[in-house]
Amino acid sequence: MKRLLLVIGCFCPMLLLAQAKGSFFHFDVGGGMQTLLFSSKDATHKVGGGFTLDVSYRYFFNKTAGIRVGVGMNTANSKTVLNCTDVNVNYTPEYDRRVYYTNWTEKQSVFAFEVPVGICLQRSVSRTMSFIWDAGVSLYVPVNNDYEITTGTMETRAYYPVTHQEVANDESLGMKVYATDKASHRLPFGAAGMSLFTDLGFHYSKRGSMPFYFGIFVSGGVLSVIKAKDQPLFSEKYNGMLASEKVQSVHPLSVGFKVGIAVDVDRQCRGGRCGFN
Repeated sequence: MKRLLLVIGCFCPMLLLAQAKGSFFHFDVGGGMQTLLFSSKDATHKVGGGFTLDVSYRYFFNKTAGIRVGVGMNTANSKTVLNCTDVNVNYTPEYDRRVYYTNWTEKQSVFAFEVPVGICLQRSVSRTMSFIWDAGVSLYVPVNNDYEITTGTMETRAYYPVTHQEVANDESLGMKVYATDKASHRLPFGAAGMSLFTDLGFHYSKRGSMPFYFGIFVSGGVLSVIKAKDQPLFSEKYNGMLASEKVQSVHPLSVGFKVGIAVDVDRQCRGGRCGFN
């Protein structure tokens, strides 16, 4: 967070003092592999997809270089499959509790806002097309975290160490089988994180037409968006992977394609180059 504020603080004076060579707004939409990366104890991790939508402002100091600020929103998804046994030792003075997971599949979803700040460079390719590259840092703020159980079973059993007896399906002890639960369960908001991003693409613009953009984007989190927990995955209730001790850190990762349009604020688009004379 401190690094992001430092970057913003450095760019603001430049924005105020530099003489403008042009500027434009960008409206982009895209998607691809947008997932949550984490190492999950006892679980197999699978990546997922998502979409992104952002609005950005590009301000050029000369014919090549400028800065970009903006705001966006995106989704990210991942999945874990559990086949393991957790043991709660001394669950009561008489017995331990064992939790058996069989193909227990949990899907994690995050909806987040992003605030990117970076540099942008352009270079003409032809009279109607130019190459554009952006890179910088982005504040990543999760606003909706949830999970659902799509397949599998979870079973609790009581184990008596003295007699080596295991008791299943005993409602009086609270031991039973839990089946698939496809309802979405909300998790507490995660911590704000920071990502590094880069966009590489092309502007296409004929004389008198609105510039069209297409390209690829990559964004990777460098700070975890959850706080480490020490609670078990299942205590009095199922808590979810991202709220348990099985996952200590989560980093969003996005790789995909993006398309959009540019609104030339200063009406200076020429030959695929946009935003300056």
